[in-house]
Amino acid sequence: MDPTSVAATLAFAGAYTAVCAFWPERKRRAWIITTIAAATASLSSLPFVFDLVKARMNVGVLAQADGEGWRQQHALRTCSIFQGYLAADLLVGVVHYRDQITLLTGWVHHAVYIYIMQRTFRHTLPSGELISVGFHRSHNLPTRMGPNLCMRSSS
Repeated sequence: MDPTSVAATLAFAGAYTAVCAFWPERKRRAWIITTIAAATASLSSLPFVFDLVKARMNVGVLAQADGEGWRQQHALRTCSIFQGYLAADLLVGVVHYRDQITLLTGWVHHAVYIYIMQRTFRHTLPSGELISVGFHRSHNLPTRMGPNLCMRSSS
């Protein structure tokens, strides 16, 4: 993992520690880091989603724009932060909500995403195509937040 991923892992773990007391139920606590990560991924992907809409959903246009400096750096940082989220969710989860981490939806799911991010870093740099998909994490925001911005207990 690169320094940004390590910093993100620590930041997500710190954020969990700072707010976990507000949700005493372990099942609700299990969604704290995911909710923060969903908000981060959704906001980080907005420039790329905007580019995609502006290009009339032509992914090829995004591929051509990927050589532009700020987009490439933003994409790289966003992928690193996502990788940090994956690590933090597993590390914090083992300690604080182990019973909420299943083999398939926890260990396998997160490990596959970490592997995909590592392959992306080694073989190509993250692209706007990949980052615009980060917007799909936005579904976690309304599904994990209940009235008055309280974490929902549904899975």
